[in-house]
Amino acid sequence: MAGLNDFFTYQILESTDATIEAKIQLNPTHALYEGHFPGNPVVPGVCQVHMVKTILSHHLEQKVAMGEAKDVKFLSMIQPQSMNELSCEIILQKLDEQRYKVTARLNHGETMCMRLRATFNFEEKK
Repeated sequence: MAGLNDFFTYQILESTDATIEAKIQLNPTHALYEGHFPGNPVVPGVCQVHMVKTILSHHLEQKVAMGEAKDVKFLSMIQPQSMNELSCEIILQKLDEQRYKVTARLNHGETMCMRLRATFNFEEKK
């Protein structure tokens, strides 16, 4: 299976210590869609969470891993052929030196596609 390196690109539009707003551009020709699902491609839920994690890591300038998922809802299928531009809104609250409480949403226009409430931890440096 192809890696996720070119699955999507993003641009952070605005950020503060507590919020991040980003624009996501999906690559509708990525090899991932050959298996999910042939003829009717849909962005897998785990890849939606990966997008949030990637943007959060960029913002915090350190790799993060999801610690605990309190609530993850996939509300609308994301079909990359027709919905290749998304917005990402992240609200974060620092819990301690290693952990953040995160509420995130992926939207296509006015349609909310995914909602996430979770804690993210800094990954151990190797």
